[in-house]
Amino acid sequence: MRVAKRTRYCFYANMVLLGLILLCAFLAAPDGGLLVFGPSSTLIVGRVVIDTWLRYWCLIALICLFRSLSVVINDIGMPNLGFSIYDPTRETVYGFGRMELQLLANGMFLVTSLSNVFSILVTVSRLDVALVSVFVSELASAASIYYLLSKKKRFITAFDTQEASEALLVNLEAVM
Repeated sequence: MRVAKRTRYCFYANMVLLGLILLCAFLAAPDGGLLVFGPSSTLIVGRVVIDTWLRYWCLIALICLFRSLSVVINDIGMPNLGFSIYDPTRETVYGFGRMELQLLANGMFLVTSLSNVFSILVTVSRLDVALVSVFVSELASAASIYYLLSKKKRFITAFDTQEASEALLVNLEAVM
């Protein structure tokens, strides 16, 4: 089965799983429901009570800023570090010195982990805040993916790997 088809099946299965989770969440929700929106005396982030519209919109603005920057930074910067460090097929690293790569990678991982603490604190506060966080992250991710895909020169859908494409060429050359 082709890689794109397998991936589509996984996407559909993920959608079904999300539907089941949402169904269970709405069935188990308290009388107030899950979909509460806006400021409330019960909306507390850290130790700050978000009980006015100004505080609520400041919280939403901060979430939008942090989540979008976090996604773009991780989508653009982390693959450079990850592929340079974790690719077991490469023994040579280009573009980084050893100490520079060590410091940048550990620094990025630390900052990302600390940022995740704030992100988790905010997103568990209430569903509306979590949904805003998710949608902003996905919009930023879409922009990052668009940027990264714009750097790609070719898209070959007939083969799943470069090796399969090259094997066909070798077989065609042998026949001719």
